Amino acid sequence: MANPKISQLFNRVTDKLDEYIKDIRDIRKKGSFAQNFAFVFTGNFLYILIQFIAAPILSRIYSPEAYGLFGIFNAIITNVAMIATLAYPNALILPREKSKFHQLMQLSFILVLVSSLFSFMIILLFGDTISEFIRAGKYRFIIYLIPPGIFLVGINQILSQWIIREKAFKRSLKTGPAASLTIKTTNILFGLATNGAAFGILIIDFMGRILSSFLNFFFVLDGKKNAFSQKPIKKDLIEIAKEYKRFPKYVFPGNYVNMFSSQMPIYFLSLYFGNIVLGYFTFAASLLDVPMRLLANAVAPVFYQKANEIHHTRPHDLKNICIKLYYRLLIFGIL
Repeated sequence: MANPKISQLFNRVTDKLDEYIKDIRDIRKKGSFAQNFAFVFTGNFLYILIQFIAAPILSRIYSPEAYGLFGIFNAIITNVAMIATLAYPNALILPREKSKFHQLMQLSFILVLVSSLFSFMIILLFGDTISEFIRAGKYRFIIYLIPPGIFLVGINQILSQWIIREKAFKRSLKTGPAASLTIKTTNILFGLATNGAAFGILIIDFMGRILSSFLNFFFVLDGKKNAFSQKPIKKDLIEIAKEYKRFPKYVFPGNYVNMFSSQMPIYFLSLYFGNIVLGYFTFAASLLDVPMRLLANAVAPVFYQKANEIHHTRPHDLKNICIKLYYRLLIFGIL
C-alpha cells in the first residue's frame, strides 16, 4: 500500500504542474498576465542580448574614463529626476477617471520641468564646482546636458507608467529593442569615428533617451491625441497632489533610499579615485545587474497593472494573486 504522505505530496506536485501548464497556455490569451509578461520579458531579453553583444566591442573602443564619465553623469540625472517627481508618476496607473489621470500627468510634468529649470540655474551659478566634482576636465560642456538629462529621465518615468496603464506592452516590444539596437550601433560607429572620445557613450545615451521618449509618446502611446486634451488648472493640481500624497510620503523615500544606496559607490569612487577606476566599476556593475533587470523589470510593471485592475474589480483576490506570483518567481528564480 502506498504511503498516504507520499501520495498527498505527489498530488500536490501534479496539481502545481497543472497550474503552471495553464499559466503557459494563457500566453495565447489576449491581455492576460502571462501574455503581457511574455511581451515585457522578451523585450528585456532582446535589450540585454544587444547589450551583451555590444559590450565587448564598446569596451575596446571606449576607455574606462568614458564609462566613468557616463556613470557619474547618469547617477546625477537619475538622482535629481527621482527627487523632482516625488514618485507621483508611480500613481499614474491608479486613477479610474481620465480627468484625474491627466491632472496627475500634468502635475508630474510640471515638477520635472521646474526641476530641470532650477538645475540649469544651479549649473550657471556653480558650474565650476559641479564640473570639478564629476571630473569633467576638458569635457566641461557636458554639465549643460544635466538639466535636459533630468527632463528626459523624468519624462521617461511618466511615459513608462503611462505604458503600464494602457497595457501597451506589445507595442512597446516592437519599438524598444529596435531603438536599443540603433543606439548601440550608433555608439560603436561614433566611437570608431572619434577614436573613442570620452564623451561618446554619454552623448549617444542622451540621444537614446530622446529617441525612446519620441517613440513611446508618438508610436507606443499615440499620446499626441489625448496628452494635452485639457489645460492644467492650479486648483485641480493641488487637489490631485493631496489625493495622492501617500506616494511622496511613503513610496518616494523607499525608492530613493534603494536607488541612492546603489549609487553610493559611484560617488565615492568618483570623489576619491577618479573616473578611470569608476569606469571599471560602472562597466562591471552594468553586466552584473543584468539577471535582476531581466526578471524583475519584466514582472514588476505587468504585476503592478494587474494588481491595480484586481484591486478595482476583485479586491478579495489580491492576496491570493500576490502569494501565487511569489511562488512562481521563487521556482523560476531557483531554476
